[in-house]
Amino acid sequence: MISVSISRARYFGPFNDTLGLTNVPTAHSIDGSSTLAFGLQKGVPVVARSLPPRSQGGCLNIGIPLSRLAHADPTGRNAGWVFYAHYGYDQVLARDVRREGGGRQKGDVAAGTLQYKLNKFVSFVVEESLYRTRALPLTSTGNFPLFEGRPMREWKDFRSEIGPIFTF
Repeated sequence: MISVSISRARYFGPFNDTLGLTNVPTAHSIDGSSTLAFGLQKGVPVVARSLPPRSQGGCLNIGIPLSRLAHADPTGRNAGWVFYAHYGYDQVLARDVRREGGGRQKGDVAAGTLQYKLNKFVSFVVEESLYRTRALPLTSTGNFPLFEGRPMREWKDFRSEIGPIFTF
């Protein structure tokens, strides 16, 4: 079983295009979900355009039925072994991140999952995953954004998860 899915990244919210504007104050929107920017364009007051960041990305999932490959007895205890591999990638175009002031640009995740199905109600799962985020320097300071309290270009989070799954 192999499934491939390409998805658009949903990395950041909209950003204000203040290119060509002078004297740019900001204000929160009514619901507080974003910030509005105003400015002067050739002496005329205007509201900055709110643009979504352009992005690309996708994911790949592969499921391998280990028990079938090992020709396990379908009624025996070794019939429920499955391995899943997952990789996902999201990237905002670098020019959009720079126009926002720098910060997080790319992220990816790689995960491997080993699953054993004891019966139709209970499965046990072990998963190892690596989450990685890469960034561009901040325009205001020239430094990279803070991860774990210090400026870093790349941040990694390695996770191990184990547990049962109950299906009713």
